Amino acid sequence: RELKLLNLAQGDAAARVLLVLVEHGLMLREACASLREPVLSRLPLVDVVRLVAKLGETRPLDENLRTAIESRIKPAVASLALAKVPPSDLMLLANASAKSGLVEEHALEAVALAASLSVSAWPAADLLRLPPLA
Repeated sequence: RELKLLNLAQGDAAARVLLVLVEHGLMLREACASLREPVLSRLPLVDVVRLVAKLGETRPLDENLRTAIESRIKPAVASLALAKVPPSDLMLLANASAKSGLVEEHALEAVALAASLSVSAWPAADLLRLPPLA
């Protein structure tokens, strides 16, 4: 309810608000609940990745993560855009899979595909740290 105005915000502004809340551990349940329409489709993909990664560590069982992953990260059409997300942000998402079964089950394969599409941009050490796919 407190974040209802995010429904009217532009994507970058909504992302900044959500990232500040999540990074400071504030209103995490509400931030997770905001990862749905009409806000979700307006958020830049890199910010969706950051939010899902951070929330995956603090709210690993929150079903709102599934919605964000399935609609913005997991679809095959998102692969090319996901490959343009900085490797450090994709690593955050891959690392969140250690704490969140939702992230592991629904996002890890997409991270691996994005890494394979942009392998030349990845530091070798980061490639080696990617969790293995089941």
